[in-house]
Amino acid sequence: MNVSLTPEMEKRIAEKLKSGLYQTASEIVREAMRRFFASELKDTELGFVARSKKDLEEKLLQGLDSGPPSLMTPADWKRIRRRAKARFRKRRQ
Repeated sequence: MNVSLTPEMEKRIAEKLKSGLYQTASEIVREAMRRFFASELKDTELGFVARSKKDLEEKLLQGLDSGPPSLMTPADWKRIRRRAKARFRKRRQ
């Protein structure tokens, strides 16, 4: 498999190689892919993450079909903000 990288990515890979932490560019790319896939798993633990336009459209249609809308209370907004902050903190770890 051949992969095209931007000049910036190539520069950063070269810097990592010079640091001595990695022996080959392939090692760096494999490590990056492992971290990418691990972050995808972490995202799905936190809630829905659209992987494509179709995923997002399906989720929106599910919401539309879920029933009549209801008014949001201050407690609802507080709960949403609390969950969003928790997700943000968890992602930063």
